[in-house]
Amino acid sequence: MLAFKNLYRTMPNRQSFIKVSGAVTEGGILSVKGPSGSGKSTLLRILARLLAPEGGDIYLQGQHWREIPPETWRRRVQYLSQKPIMLGGTVEDNFRLPFAVKNAQEPGGYTRDIAEAYMQALELPLSFMSQKAQTLSGGEASRVALIRALLTNPEVLLLDEPTAYLDGDSRNRVVQMISDWVREEPGRAIIIVSHNEEDISSLDQLAVLEIGAYKEALVHA
Repeated sequence: MLAFKNLYRTMPNRQSFIKVSGAVTEGGILSVKGPSGSGKSTLLRILARLLAPEGGDIYLQGQHWREIPPETWRRRVQYLSQKPIMLGGTVEDNFRLPFAVKNAQEPGGYTRDIAEAYMQALELPLSFMSQKAQTLSGGEASRVALIRALLTNPEVLLLDEPTAYLDGDSRNRVVQMISDWVREEPGRAIIIVSHNEEDISSLDQLAVLEIGAYKEALVHA
């Protein structure tokens, strides 16, 4: 589904870098692990094309990333940051937004029934539809952001600490939802970063990629 080879990127401290290769297969989940500051979130942002690699290649279903327009890539590869981003307007406005910017020739559109089903599965009251999205708590916003991503029916989900703001039953429901989602239809895959080993251990079809930041050979003053 998504493969990357020799991706290289200097870290923000300018004194280390990541160089990593890996892949996730159809129906699979790739867990990215490494110590704090090793570049896990940086890798996800590169794969989402929010950061440009300084070297290396990325392929989506065998097609080189440079051959796919950025807007098409970001529709097919959905990235959820650790801190959920809620835009202005209501929760339903946030659900509708990705479809407002989609190419009119692309199939599918916003379906409220599907959104409501996701909300019920994650124990979010349907009254939230009319609530201002920026008034949500961190845990509520993280679940809304996940639903917004799933509604666009992406091929690959990039998840950075998807349960960071959750505990107990809410966390379990999110883990179950992403596990179900990747198996429900062909042509789906997930790459996930999580410090919660309990979350990771409960996922099926799991592969693990260990990464680390390397010191630059020369550090300029």
